[in-house]
Amino acid sequence: EIPVPATLPAGLPSALLRRRPDVVATERAMAATEADVDAARKAFLPSVSLTGFLGVVSPQLSQLLGVDRGAWSVTPGVTLPIFTGGRLEANLDAAAARQRIAVEDYGRTVQGALRDVEDALTAFQRRREQREALERIVAAGRERLRLVDLRYLNGISSYFEVLDSQRVLFDAELQLAQATAATYGAVIQLYRALGGGWDPDAPLAGR
Repeated sequence: EIPVPATLPAGLPSALLRRRPDVVATERAMAATEADVDAARKAFLPSVSLTGFLGVVSPQLSQLLGVDRGAWSVTPGVTLPIFTGGRLEANLDAAAARQRIAVEDYGRTVQGALRDVEDALTAFQRRREQREALERIVAAGRERLRLVDLRYLNGISSYFEVLDSQRVLFDAELQLAQATAATYGAVIQLYRALGGGWDPDAPLAGR
């Protein structure tokens, strides 16, 4: 059985998103127009930490997503191809238009990727907290059943109390199983958002 991560590492780098197929595709489309890919990355996917303490959404990610949507349509310093003499001005205009479209597509894709990560981190945190609460409820239910069973064996409690404790414990264990499945689902969602998860043993430097 694969254990559910108790927490996520702090400082997951935004560079992980560059592995996502949609980000890769828009980067290639942008490069095909001879736009300045490095400038676009710095503008739309700066080096920030996606996770803060205990793996929650980092303030840097929240701040990045809090930027006015209009800022995402601003074209960073793109490098236009050099046209030699004799080329029509229309060719230059068309090339510039293709570059702008490609860069803006890249910006929208990156923004969507960042929001996917934020949603996935929030879902994981919520599911993890729910699961931890249910683990405590199950532990309390098992202790209650143990004590009630002892009381029954010593003639203090009726068997009805034993059955009721078993029912309560079963309901809590069922909810815990469902919460565990939902937590696994949240982890899968986060792996997808990050373009393939993360290596917990890899250093997080060089973001």
